[in-house]
Amino acid sequence: MKASPDITAILLAHFFFEQVERGGFAQLIYNAQGENLQQIEQMLRDAPAPEALRFFVQAIRMCFEDKLTYHQFISNPYMDHNDLKERLHMLSMQYAFNATWFDEEAEQFLQATPARVAAWMAGSTPDAAA
Repeated sequence: MKASPDITAILLAHFFFEQVERGGFAQLIYNAQGENLQQIEQMLRDAPAPEALRFFVQAIRMCFEDKLTYHQFISNPYMDHNDLKERLHMLSMQYAFNATWFDEEAEQFLQATPARVAAWMAGSTPDAAA
C-alpha cells in the first residue's frame, strides 16, 4: 500500500517542527542529510507556513552558497566546529525571536491532516474526513 500524501506531509511537518524546536535549522539540516528538502519546502508551502518557509529557504540557500562547508558539516560529527552551522544557529535565533512558529502558522493543517490520515488508513477517501 502506497503512503498517503497526507502521511508524508504530517511526517515531514513533525520532523521539521521537532528538529527546529530542539536544535534550530542547523539540527534540521544536519539530520536531514540532504534528504527530503524539496518535500519539506512543499509541505511548508501547502501548510501554509510562510514564516517557517522563509527561514527554511534562507537556510537552504546558505547551504547551496557554500557547498564545501555544507558537505563538511553533514559529513562530520555534529559537535565539530563549522562556520555554516554557526550561521544556521544565528538564523535559528532570528526565527525564534522574530517569526511566528510553524505550529502556530500551520495550526489548521496540523489539525486537519490526522483525520485525513485516519480515513485513509480506514480505507475511505481522504476527502471524506476533511
